[in-house]
Amino acid sequence: MTGGLWPYGTLLIYSASCSIASERHCWGNIVADMLRELKLGLEQYWRWTTGGSKWRYLPGIGGPLLALLIAISAVSGGSEETAPDEAEQPAAVASIEPKPTREPAATREPTATREPPTPRPSPTDTPSPPTATPPPPPPPPVDLQGRGQTATQAIRLPSAVSVARFTHNGSRNFIVKTYAGNTQDLLINTIGGYQGARPLTGSQPVTFDIDADGAWTIHIEAINRSPSAAFAGRGDNVSGLFEPPGRGAWEITHNGRRNFIVKAHCAGGTDLVQNEIGPVNGSKVVTFDRGPCFWEVEADGEWSLRPRS
Repeated sequence: MTGGLWPYGTLLIYSASCSIASERHCWGNIVADMLRELKLGLEQYWRWTTGGSKWRYLPGIGGPLLALLIAISAVSGGSEETAPDEAEQPAAVASIEPKPTREPAATREPTATREPPTPRPSPTDTPSPPTATPPPPPPPPVDLQGRGQTATQAIRLPSAVSVARFTHNGSRNFIVKTYAGNTQDLLINTIGGYQGARPLTGSQPVTFDIDADGAWTIHIEAINRSPSAAFAGRGDNVSGLFEPPGRGAWEITHNGRRNFIVKAHCAGGTDLVQNEIGPVNGSKVVTFDRGPCFWEVEADGEWSLRPRS
């Protein structure tokens, strides 16, 4: 009997407990357990009811029916009482609170890169138009003076082509010789006073050997340039450098009584143009070599050299 009544006690305990609880899932678990217990109880109860005398049938069958009615009333009553609560209070739904989002770290503003200073172009000098290079200044002249017979110290000429101008105030012989290396030249051979010019060429030191009875002077300078080949003068003289004209006729005059000698010295060679004694008044074809050129004249009177126009 004890084993047969156990299911009813269990049912009553579960009914009481669920009437108090308001959670919906409680009934699900209770029903499952109750069904298992009910099955076992019914099996034991059935064996108890059928295994004894007949008076066990009435309580054996009525007891379960009474328990069933109590359970049904409990369930229906619990559902009616809890319905308003369920309507008013919705089932709690597990909510996951969002985690606080981590604010992104403040990005470091890029530092301004210092640009290298732009080099300033250096000012360029505006090229000035080319100017003609002035000719170098002429070398300084050389001056010598003395009296009577004299051999001078060796001197260097101002230029490879120089002009020496002589004076003498004596009344006897005036003879001038030059020595340059192994070369000896007779420049002047006259009697009495003298004033004239003679050419000097070369780069070696020159020594003058002078035979005179009076005072004398020597002025040596570099030869200059002449704009024209025409030339005129008196006594011994030397022209400036000129560009040679083409072959042509030249008018030549001289009014002296002694030698009249005319030479055309050019870079390509020397041409003896005139060699006479006394006066000359005529013309002659002159051919010049490669220039530049200069005239050398020996005379005792006035003379002229002009190309025929």
